[in-house]
Amino acid sequence: MQMRTLAAGLCVMLVMAGCGRLDRWFAGVTGGASESCMRGVLYYQFTSGAAPAYKPDGTLITCS
Repeated sequence: MQMRTLAAGLCVMLVMAGCGRLDRWFAGVTGGASESCMRGVLYYQFTSGAAPAYKPDGTLITCS
């Protein structure tokens, strides 16, 4: 029974992390944005959505 509970909890965590809910929750709890790297570009995840990060000269901030 404990193994089923653990497997179900793991599945829920993976689904929530996959769709950005975890990042939005983190942003809501901390009051700030969390950072995510997608296809080599850094994004800030806010509770209302995500935005790419820019340098002061207007170019995108890259990540790996």
